[in-house]
Amino acid sequence: MDRTSCYREVLRGLANTIFPCLMMMVQSNMILESWLQKMTWLKKRVFLFVFVVVLGLLLTIAWFFSRDKVRAGSEKALLCLTDDCREYALYLDFRRNLSVDPCNDFYTHVCSSWQPPYGYDQIASTAMAEIMIKWIRSFAEFLDQAASTSDVGKKPQALFEACVADRSTDFSDVKRFRGFLSELNLSWPEQPPVVPSALGVLIDLALNWHDTFWLTLRVDAGNDSQTEKRRRKRLLITPGSEDTLAFFARNHFHVLKHNAYMDYWKMHFKALYGNQTIPLTEKDIFESCSLQTMVVNLLLDAMKRKTKVPLLIPLSRIGDYTGRLNSSLWLDQLNSHANERFSFTSEDEAFVEDHYYLEAIGELFTKYDDEVLLRQMSWEFVQTHIVVLDKAPLEIALWGEVHAARYIPLYCAMYVEDVYRPLLAYLYSTSRLTYRDRLLVNTGLESVVRQVTRKVKTSWFSEPSKATALQKYTSMRFRLWPPDLPQEEVERFYRCFPNSGRSFVQIWIEGHECMRRVPDTPFQESSRGMHSVISSRSFIYDYLSNSIDVAITTFSRPVYYSYGTRAMFYGGVGFLFASQIMKAQDPTGLYITANESVVEGSWMAPYDSDEFQNRVQCLGNGTEDYLVSHVAALEVAYSAFAAGDDIDYSRRPISRNLTEAQVFFLMLCHAMCHVARPVRDLSTDCNMLLKNSPHFSEAFHCARGSPMNPERKCGFFE
Repeated sequence: MDRTSCYREVLRGLANTIFPCLMMMVQSNMILESWLQKMTWLKKRVFLFVFVVVLGLLLTIAWFFSRDKVRAGSEKALLCLTDDCREYALYLDFRRNLSVDPCNDFYTHVCSSWQPPYGYDQIASTAMAEIMIKWIRSFAEFLDQAASTSDVGKKPQALFEACVADRSTDFSDVKRFRGFLSELNLSWPEQPPVVPSALGVLIDLALNWHDTFWLTLRVDAGNDSQTEKRRRKRLLITPGSEDTLAFFARNHFHVLKHNAYMDYWKMHFKALYGNQTIPLTEKDIFESCSLQTMVVNLLLDAMKRKTKVPLLIPLSRIGDYTGRLNSSLWLDQLNSHANERFSFTSEDEAFVEDHYYLEAIGELFTKYDDEVLLRQMSWEFVQTHIVVLDKAPLEIALWGEVHAARYIPLYCAMYVEDVYRPLLAYLYSTSRLTYRDRLLVNTGLESVVRQVTRKVKTSWFSEPSKATALQKYTSMRFRLWPPDLPQEEVERFYRCFPNSGRSFVQIWIEGHECMRRVPDTPFQESSRGMHSVISSRSFIYDYLSNSIDVAITTFSRPVYYSYGTRAMFYGGVGFLFASQIMKAQDPTGLYITANESVVEGSWMAPYDSDEFQNRVQCLGNGTEDYLVSHVAALEVAYSAFAAGDDIDYSRRPISRNLTEAQVFFLMLCHAMCHVARPVRDLSTDCNMLLKNSPHFSEAFHCARGSPMNPERKCGFFE
């Protein structure tokens, strides 16, 4: 018997059982009246109450099952009855604000009841960032599961447990931490006897220790199949981690807001030096505060700048953009700290995502000498890693002891990821995702890419522009999954990493040192540059390599459901894919061709550039990137949803009250729910996005001229 026949038999049995019972209860009403007259007043009330509750329960059960039954003469299909479909249908039934007309204000209709996870509103201010917090909350359970199924899983578990445990740090731990600072050529608050090159320290931190506070450095040796003809090595320079810098900045400005910087500074000093005499004056300490404020603001502004202007130059010219840091100094310090396999020459290249960001770094080095910059780098490192020694300073930075306690697992998870990022992704993919999940995601991604290329082929682009665009989209790489290698290979890579240790400080430092010493292996090579699994930015397009990096933890609720419907997939993960894919053709992406060279202005034909500018400025100045990464992405994602591909998802609706087209838009907007901000962020404004979609107004039957169906709409392909 198939599933449909089984459902029908169940429903027939329920109908034959429940409804006759209800009829008997109604028919016996006169008998009940006679009996009730003989009961006391209290007994009558109790009996009536129980009768109403039971009757209501039976009616609810009958409705719940009968709603999925095809009524006689109805052409409606059965509903999707998977747990994922039922859960999301219930979410939409109970969390939407039905008092708000979706044609007037769709965002409020969808998001008015959304709240960030309690206690994490500062870092999980969007529905997408909520995924990160859910991951952190289940992190200990995940590591326990990993440790129970593999020996290598015990290593990150030991590090995390040592971090979150209540502990007192002894002098040997403090001494070890200060020694580690010295290994990195960092010293705080006093300078070392011999001041090293601040540029050298910055390069060493970024290349060898994965410290991406100021910038991110990668080396492309030119061995990729797409670049066989290119023999020059490339130094890829991109801004630092937006998550790291934003979290640090939030803490810093909170401390300033509460006039607590002096106490905050002294608490860090006490953690490292106990009751020793502070070697700086209060004036020196407040000057460090001013410097830190300036550095944070400069880096944040440069990081968020739109549009970026890429740069590809020989290393012999990099000094033209970095002030007092001349090209010879760059070459000397690169060769002092890069892997032995990478020896740079002046003919090798610097591939920079945004030359304005590189100039911002040069501005800092020109304005301040190495001694001042080293003290600032050291102070930043101490603040970022103070939980290794002492959790108390977080109480000032994170709104008190109770609130700070919630962030300890977050800090500890980030420390674990610093050492074990590829391993965490590998363990997550093997324990939380199935072969079917991979197949679904890969098939859906192929469908999105197919729709992009179809739209390009039928677009207003001229033939030369079409050819260049198609070449770029078809050569795009996607880094979704960790390397598919035998567990023995993974265990071999992590063999020298500690299973346990006397203290958290010891395990943490030994893990970092082992990570640097470990020889190159297939696992290391195939996982190099993997996206963080703890990030509020789940999808990142890398302009320099024309690739998309995805945090594997993204494939979870509320944007991914294994057994949902096509609308749930393409309105969630499908749109997120499309929004990053389309960046290959946003105003920054137009500078870089498919073969990773940089052109002046745009790779589009001159007669297409005017039309491109007209379209991307349709929403006004400053929205050019948004129109491509969101409006064009919506056109692509909806086309993928509407196409008849073979993705293995239910084609049944999840609700009698909603069409699948409506569910697509509800899913998309749900991912954009956010905490109210003083400054409007277009990337989370689903009203701005959807009012430009004719498919949205058609799905919700919005009258022409209503707020969500304006007369004038902006589009990219359509």
